[in-house]
Amino acid sequence: MGFSASPLVVGSIVIVYAGGPTDKGVIALDVETGAARWSAAAGADSYGSPQAATIGGESLVLMLSNDGLTAMDPGSGMNRCTYSWPIANYRALQPLAAGDDTFLLPTPMNAGTRAIRVRPEVGCPLGTLAAHARCQHRVFGRNRRHPWPVRSQAP
Repeated sequence: MGFSASPLVVGSIVIVYAGGPTDKGVIALDVETGAARWSAAAGADSYGSPQAATIGGESLVLMLSNDGLTAMDPGSGMNRCTYSWPIANYRALQPLAAGDDTFLLPTPMNAGTRAIRVRPEVGCPLGTLAAHARCQHRVFGRNRRHPWPVRSQAP
């Protein structure tokens, strides 16, 4: 299986999606030397590309894969947030920061689109998005199982 993703340049590093089940799903390389700077797990399959975003004033790299969303610190690769939304196939679209507190997560046809809102004022810090019951998501499209707002469930 191959992948088709565009690289993302952030400062002095280029960030690429490599895929696979290990901690080498997303790799950052030095733009001058090509040396590896960091790597991070980000799902095994995706035809999407790493996406730069700012959420809650924090610069992030977003990656949407078959496992869901991974948001990483662009300088270190540290996982700042995950949102589990597994699908059997691959995703080919990029996540989008929609305002200062919301991620928009697309998926293949007829599977819906989700808006994930980070709400720090109600105790939902960025790093605990997937696990915190006060983080909200809304489902759009044909897969409308939940009206707005819906509380995400703890894993």
